[in-house]
Amino acid sequence: MRQVRLGASLAAIATAVAFGTAIVVDPNGGVIVHEVAGLLLLVLIAMALAAAARMRQTDPRPVPRLVGALAALIATGSLGAGLALGGLPTELSVLPLLGLVVLVLLLADSLRVGLSVPRI
Repeated sequence: MRQVRLGASLAAIATAVAFGTAIVVDPNGGVIVHEVAGLLLLVLIAMALAAAARMRQTDPRPVPRLVGALAALIATGSLGAGLALGGLPTELSVLPLLGLVVLVLLLADSLRVGLSVPRI
């Protein structure tokens, strides 16, 4: 379970960084790219969270960090959708990127915590 959690967290970090880079390079990259990246991040974070929940008795520290990452993903998606639909002014277009930064920081902290625990 530890390898699943760490692998999913690492893959989610890589996906979030790639997605953030794609947004910076081409903000109008298309709805499909945003939906696929968001779904991939959702699946990876859910996998890491499920693995962390199973290991909760051994080490409960990653669970709140992964729940925070999931909340950051939901907030980022909501802000991105608001921008795409015109519900938010374009001056706030940096907010989804800040959400991705928070997501990456929480995932990295979860990874750090997971690596700090000695193997049993």
